[in-house]
Amino acid sequence: MSEKEALLHARLNAYQWLLTKTDSFIQLALAQVKRPYVACSFGKDSAVMLDMVLRHRPQVPVVFLRYPETEYIDNYAEVIAAWNLPNLHQPLADVRILEECNEKDIIPTWAIEHGHDGGFVGLRAEESRGRRMSLNMYGKLHWAKSGQCRVCPLADWKTADIAAYTYANKLPLLDSYKLNGIAERSVNSISNDEWGFREAQLQRIKRQDITKFNQLVATFPELRAYV
Repeated sequence: MSEKEALLHARLNAYQWLLTKTDSFIQLALAQVKRPYVACSFGKDSAVMLDMVLRHRPQVPVVFLRYPETEYIDNYAEVIAAWNLPNLHQPLADVRILEECNEKDIIPTWAIEHGHDGGFVGLRAEESRGRRMSLNMYGKLHWAKSGQCRVCPLADWKTADIAAYTYANKLPLLDSYKLNGIAERSVNSISNDEWGFREAQLQRIKRQDITKFNQLVATFPELRAYV
């Protein structure tokens, strides 16, 4: 979807209704969660969610899980700086480049250690079967046995809605979206090796920014086996 098409979508009554409904849901969630945080990857979905939450809670803690390779994958430093967040936390997933890491454990653990009882996450049912099943099972606001609440305000949003909000509000965009379109999936770590994901990702980085790609494989030479 182009910027022009997205801005036209932003004028639709259905989009405006979705915006109002989501805003009301965020207010409801903030009334229930005493010490919330926003888990943000600075991809298109979590960026929209972050902007909407910040309008109600400008000082809300924002958590970005950083990997050793993050700075080489996309222009994360530039995008994060553009947000000028007053309460940003960047825990490091201190793992080797090809090790598996479950961020679903790292960020909730961080939250508990810092006294938070609920996190906003940018899950959308449209993204994958797994996320659709999770949202159908637990809903948009779910209190786990651990006492932690998962809040998913964008569960019903489509990619066109994300694009409309992103362009209408001039949100900072990663280079991967500018080059490959707003429907691109962004990641801030090296993908797993299933179904050729890792090789495809490395080829995209190489096409997108050869300088960063060269720095990446110079820092992590084991990646040369995939390109």
